[in-house]
Amino acid sequence: MKRKATRMWALCLLALGPCATLFMALHGTNLANADYRPAQVRPLPDVAVPNRAELKKINRLYDRLPAIAQPSVAPGGPLDLRLFGYRKVEKVAAPVQIIEKPVAEPLDYHLTFTFNSDRRRFCIIDQTIYTEGKELPDGNRVLKIEPRRILLGQDGQQEWIFMEEAHKQDQ
Repeated sequence: MKRKATRMWALCLLALGPCATLFMALHGTNLANADYRPAQVRPLPDVAVPNRAELKKINRLYDRLPAIAQPSVAPGGPLDLRLFGYRKVEKVAAPVQIIEKPVAEPLDYHLTFTFNSDRRRFCIIDQTIYTEGKELPDGNRVLKIEPRRILLGQDGQQEWIFMEEAHKQDQ
């Protein structure tokens, strides 16, 4: 009796493995495919199929396609570009005149000190003290004072001037 029971238990355990595998496959408990969703099927667009007469016209044009795409040009004759939407211009306009502004020379100032606090801001440029909004002798205006640099501007042109030591360290 003992051997019969052992055999029954062995058969049950052997059958349980494939049953469990089948159960997991059928119920989708496989973690690798848990987030898989099949793509939604999109309907095909309605395309009108050409009739036989239209297909014959298309085949005739297909034979002439190389001549249309690369037309032969008579030697020295102009290429007719009307097919591509170009129109012949009777009168040529004068070229647009470009006005070049002279390039401003880089500013040559020696910024030796900047002071920036909540209440006051000033700097020393060429041994002269300036605050924000003050004008330099050449017409440039001090627009902004920051630690180690100032912003100068004139006629819409702006340029940052760095303190000499800070500028040498940045390079």
